[in-house]
Amino acid sequence: MKKEINYTDIPKEIEESLDRAVVIPNFPIKKYSDEIYKVKYEFDIIWDSENKIWYCISDDIPLYLNDESYDNLIKRICMAAPEVLENTNGHKGTVKIIFKSIRQENTLVS
Repeated sequence: MKKEINYTDIPKEIEESLDRAVVIPNFPIKKYSDEIYKVKYEFDIIWDSENKIWYCISDDIPLYLNDESYDNLIKRICMAAPEVLENTNGHKGTVKIIFKSIRQENTLVS
């Protein structure tokens, strides 16, 4: 049973893009222990300079999202990750999400 997301605090453009999130079925979920948080998950946020978008990948959560805005992508991950976790392994509660950002630009100048 899919849990509905409460969109009341999300800007319209982020709300529309959440509908396009890709959830990968049968993805093995990793859990890390932490003193403050019971569970933490890691996301790599990578800049695709050719397509001018940020995208996320994770070995921990079966979720793929992308956005032109880094800040919007972070918000979308924070909104979608709890739902994915609940739907894939029944996890409810607070989790810690760690974001690692990677941006590389190649430019020729003269």
